[in-house]
Formats: sequence, C-alpha cells, structure tokens
Amino acid sequence: TNPDGSLTEEYLTANNTVIKDSIFYHNMAYDYAGGVHINGTNTRIDNCTFEDNNASFAGATRLIGENVTIINSTFNINNAIQGGACYIEGENAHIYDSIFTDNIATRAMLNPIRDNSSMITAGGALFIIGNNTIVYDNIFTDNSAIAGTTKLEGLGGALYMDGRNLTFDYNEFTNNIATQGGAAYINGDGISAN
Repeated sequence: TNPDGSLTEEYLTANNTVIKDSIFYHNMAYDYAGGVHINGTNTRIDNCTFEDNNASFAGATRLIGENVTIINSTFNINNAIQGGACYIEGENAHIYDSIFTDNIATRAMLNPIRDNSSMITAGGALFIIGNNTIVYDNIFTDNSAIAGTTKLEGLGGALYMDGRNLTFDYNEFTNNIATQGGAAYINGDGISAN
C-alpha cells in the first residue's frame, strides 16, 4: 500500500522489460498481481525480492508473454488463489537460481467485488501455463496450495505447470504441502525431471 493507504500495483504493457535489483514489499491488489503485472515479450526479473505481496490472482507477479526469465530472485510470504508468488503464461519461460519460501495459493485474498469461485487454488509458489518451460536450480520451501470448496483444488504446493516440453531439473523441494502434488503438480507432455 502507498503511504496514504491506497492500493498499489505496477502494470506494464511493454516488450523487453527488465526489472533488476528491486524490492517489492507489502503490496496488495484486489485483482491481478500484488507486486508487478507485465504483458509483453522478453520480460526479465533479475535479483529482485518480492515479500508479503497479496492479490486475488498472482500474489507477487503476473507475467504474460513469451520469453519470461526470472533469475536470482527471492519470493517470500506472497499469497493468491493461483500463483501464490508468480503466475506466468506464455512460451519459453525460464526460472533459475531463485528462492521461494512460505508462498500460499489460498482463497483468503478473495476480491469482494469479483466472483473468483471458478478459479482453483493452485501453485503455491509458481503457476505456469505454456510450452518449453524450464525451472532450474531453485529452492522451494514451505509453500502450499490450500484446498478450498472443491475436491479439485490445492494443486501443486510449490509448483503447478501445464504445457508441453516442461523441464524442472536440480530444484530442491522441502516441506511443501498441497491436496495433490505436495511439491509439484504437472500436466503435460515431454516432461523432464532430474
């Protein structure tokens, strides 16, 4: 929130956006992305910290478009219905060398105006839809996807991925909780995991 108590959110529609060495702390949006919402190709989040951000949809970041990269960043205590920390939609997303801790996919941040009942709780830390996604050498600790009103909720305590040619290698998952897929819930073809 801003000093005057109003809600804040960064929203960008641009290609080739780079956010580097930045801190997003204690922000809230009633709809999309408590921290930053970007529509565009070639988005890069580099050495950033997102902590205690909340939204109905995408707690800290909502990144829509091809070639999203998140590297060397930290996401702590962010909350949303889908993508407690990050919601990414697009081809060729790459998430490297980042830390995700205590992020939650939950209905606790419901927008009192918008009906979010059709959205399932999923992806405590990351909610990713798209092909050719790589999630590499990250640490996921104490993230959760909390079931709401339906049996098909609470998917992927740390990670929810949907698409083709999905790779998640050399990640560390500890104490993540969900109704289905405590660490990860993956739906797709051509999956590689080491």
